[in-house]
Amino acid sequence: MRALHRQALSEAEAKKTELKLVLASRYRELVGSSDEVLDMQRDAKVLDDLVTSIPSLVEYLLKRASSDNGENKEEEAHTEIIVTHDRDLLDRLQLSDAPRAVHSCLDIGDVHGAASTLIKTFVLITKYARQYPLANVLTGVNPKDDFCPPQSAALLMQIKMIYLHLQSIPLRIIQMSKQYLLNLSQSCSGTARALSAIHLLNVQKIPDTQRANKLMDLYFDSKTKVIHDLLDKLSPRSMAKGSPPRNKKDSTFYSEESTDAAEKTISEILLILQYDIILYPCQIFMLRRYEKDEDEDNVIGSLPQFDVGQLKTKISNFLAAHLPLIRSKVKAILIGIAGTTASRLGHMRQSLYDKTDGADCLRKLSSGICTWEEAINLIDVKVVTRALEGLTTTAATAATNTSISSQIRGFSLWGTLFSNTFSSLVHSILTTSFHSVHRQVISALRASLANAPPFKEILPHEAYRNTLHIATELDKALKKVSDDAHELLVHAEEREESERRLKQSLYVQTCEIMGRLLNELRRMLAKISSDDDEIATKELILGRLCYLLKFRLTSLPTLLDPNSSPAVIASKSGGKVGMITIVELQSAFEISDVDDDGVITYEESLEAMEGAFSGTHFHGAEMVHETMLLSSGSDVVDMKGNNTFRTLTLSELALLSARGLKHAANGPESALGTIQIMLDGIVDACLAKWAVVALSPSLNAFMSEYKQFIVTASAVPELEWKRLHLFSASSEEDLLQQEIGDALEDEENNLGSKNDGKPQIGNVSSFLVNYFVSIACILNQSVSPSDSMQQFPSSSYAIAMGIDSPSGNMTMMKLLRSCLMRESLLSLSKSMHEASVGNDDEEMNPKDSGLSKCGISSLVQMLMDVTFILNCYFERNQHDFGGDLFLPVDENTIEEDTEVTVSQFSSGLLDELKEIIVKILNEDPNFKFEAFQKIIDRRHGTVLSSCGMFFTSIFGECKVQSAMSHIDALSDSQDSADYDDTPLLLNPMPSSRRFMLLPIQAEQSVKELELIQNLEKERSNKAEAERKSTSSAAASAVSSSFGFFSSMLNKKK
Repeated sequence: MRALHRQALSEAEAKKTELKLVLASRYRELVGSSDEVLDMQRDAKVLDDLVTSIPSLVEYLLKRASSDNGENKEEEAHTEIIVTHDRDLLDRLQLSDAPRAVHSCLDIGDVHGAASTLIKTFVLITKYARQYPLANVLTGVNPKDDFCPPQSAALLMQIKMIYLHLQSIPLRIIQMSKQYLLNLSQSCSGTARALSAIHLLNVQKIPDTQRANKLMDLYFDSKTKVIHDLLDKLSPRSMAKGSPPRNKKDSTFYSEESTDAAEKTISEILLILQYDIILYPCQIFMLRRYEKDEDEDNVIGSLPQFDVGQLKTKISNFLAAHLPLIRSKVKAILIGIAGTTASRLGHMRQSLYDKTDGADCLRKLSSGICTWEEAINLIDVKVVTRALEGLTTTAATAATNTSISSQIRGFSLWGTLFSNTFSSLVHSILTTSFHSVHRQVISALRASLANAPPFKEILPHEAYRNTLHIATELDKALKKVSDDAHELLVHAEEREESERRLKQSLYVQTCEIMGRLLNELRRMLAKISSDDDEIATKELILGRLCYLLKFRLTSLPTLLDPNSSPAVIASKSGGKVGMITIVELQSAFEISDVDDDGVITYEESLEAMEGAFSGTHFHGAEMVHETMLLSSGSDVVDMKGNNTFRTLTLSELALLSARGLKHAANGPESALGTIQIMLDGIVDACLAKWAVVALSPSLNAFMSEYKQFIVTASAVPELEWKRLHLFSASSEEDLLQQEIGDALEDEENNLGSKNDGKPQIGNVSSFLVNYFVSIACILNQSVSPSDSMQQFPSSSYAIAMGIDSPSGNMTMMKLLRSCLMRESLLSLSKSMHEASVGNDDEEMNPKDSGLSKCGISSLVQMLMDVTFILNCYFERNQHDFGGDLFLPVDENTIEEDTEVTVSQFSSGLLDELKEIIVKILNEDPNFKFEAFQKIIDRRHGTVLSSCGMFFTSIFGECKVQSAMSHIDALSDSQDSADYDDTPLLLNPMPSSRRFMLLPIQAEQSVKELELIQNLEKERSNKAEAERKSTSSAAASAVSSSFGFFSSMLNKKK
């Protein structure tokens, strides 16, 4: 029981607490309900009084109607009372009808009618009472003015009741009017009514001019909110909401539904700009007219007078503030749509043009009270254009052109909002396309370099095929991007303008992709070491690729048309060019190039570009950062997998800054000429490094033998030298020469075997001949039949490709031969001069050199080798040195600030060595230079004739007369008739690399070759079967007579 009692008490206490909490939380509601009950009671009492007074009033009217006409005096006495009572009665009826009329107008959305009715009601209220401040303010009545209060208490009570009922209506009307201004489908009449209602219910006591300005501010602020709400719908995240992305990177993928929604939203923004911002303000604020309706005069008459100058300023500022924002938002959406499909973008472009500058749209816009041409006169085009120019630097030139054209043909939403947007969008689309092409080319090239075989195993036709494939695919990709752009991104209605901008974008993008590509190729050149054969292969591939790029990129002359450059287009349109020249860029480059090596780092290039483009609307650092694709985050990796620093040259910067640089129309300073010069430089660098590595083993072998020759010649006496080289009288060499019929002439015998004190003359050193043969072998191993063919069909074709002086010798064979000749000549001259004389700075006395210790015969042998080198390169050579490049020599060898070519430098070293040897030999009384020169020439001719196939591949074809000119000069000697041109050396083995490539089919496919092979095999089998059937008897006879050979033949079959 106690437990139950305690439980009951606790529950009761809990209920009390809960009740207290409920009462505390609902106290305000209870008090409010009580106040409402009291108000209802008071209003009900007033209503009851009015209702109860109605019968008495009716009774009074009836009595008056039925009264006798004779009571004139009484009627006159009561006339004033009756009139006053009737007036009060009419006012009371009007007051009682006012709430219903106001609510009726609000129900149908007529805010102007509601506001007008409300003002009339408040005017009636202020007629009898001045204690209501809202009515006094809205009607403009001064509460202190005199007035006659009514005698009827019922009328005062009714006025109070009506005022209490209507005092919250003005706020509601204002809110509805503002909401109407935020509606998208509001007509000019509805807009004017909303503005009129807001103006009528404005309680601020300010002048009418300020009221007008504030009313315009309110109007444009409401449109600002509408546009911002629509722009929020255009955000990529909201548009792509509900559409699954293709991958993690493509998070803004647009489905068909989201694309339609975006197009609808953009159309709504256009309607607001056309009607709410341009047309309606012109009709309402300036013309003060709109579509005819019954209340037009009342609505327009209730509005204040607006200043046209202020209206023009507000419209222009509104467009200047919102058009750049709209353009950037629309561009972001269109980029996403363009990533989905370019055809969809073209459809949207046509749709937007039809809704802005289309003939039907302009006709519809001009069908009202105000025409479109009259409305756009309120827009200050300069203010709008300056705002558009300040958006981005990349579109500044196009915006300037738009400003000029807009001032000529008037304001156009398409021209200021969408035309530049689509042009920049086309530029962005092309940028993405060209970036993809760049990545594909670099990936293919790196894959080819990674899979390339070593230098000794490379097949030249495979290298040619791979590089030709890369060059051809690059040309196809560039052409496809151009064709697709012209097909999908050219607008039909403004074809000339869109084509002009498209060509400009293609020009800039082509310059940028070629600048990036050539920068990548240049930085792929690795440092060459003497024992790295793989680098030689890769340098050869890069050189071949750049050589083919010179002639195979047939789309470059069209894409890099000088008339499509930004500078030319800007000058034709009459706008400000604001671009720099190559001279200004070169000046900034030279300032940043501290070490004068022609290459600057990426950080230095940013400073140089900022300095070069200072004073223009271009940002040089941003331009380099964008065009070099540094946002990818990955740096370049060379052939060995090492990271390389980003460096740039002047030519690369000239291409990467094409959007702000004035290129020449033709010549080396044009875009196409710059590309050709850069390709030539890369080809020369690659092949020069390739030649160094390719000749390195042969040069090492030559120098090893030559140094041993020098050591032996300076260490052994003359007699021992002759014995070692089989120059003694009892040597087996004489017997061998007699056996093969090549005995020495009498003059040689007199100089040789008859007197051991006189110098002996042998043949050209075998290691030197071996070096020349190795050069020919390297050349034969590195070329294919296609390398001997000219890469351009005609000179006009080459000139169109930007090649200034095309010649018939611009073949890969000539380039490879020239590089080998330059490198071999330079390496031979430097190595022999260093090993023989040394690298002393001062002029050396021949007696002080190591050659003074050598014997006469060894010096004659050295003289023969040196003159043989000079004869081969400067007399026997039928080719040039491929331009004979300048050599960066040391200050110790050549005077400072002098430029010397490879041939000049090498011939100078060899002539100096020859002069030293001749000076030493002239000191010996047994040496006669003229007599020895004839024999030396004969020895040279013997080697050249015996190894003619090898020397011909290096130095070209040579006529017999010119080759043997020195030998024919000896025809006056009687002993010369016994001379035999039969070479002492055996015929060399034919090249196994070069001629194996001849049967390769270049034009037929594999299937066609297989089909031809099968047909030939069937024919041969059929012919063999017929031959066997017809000659069975002869076969049996052969089998019986030559059974052993027959069995061998059968086994072989």
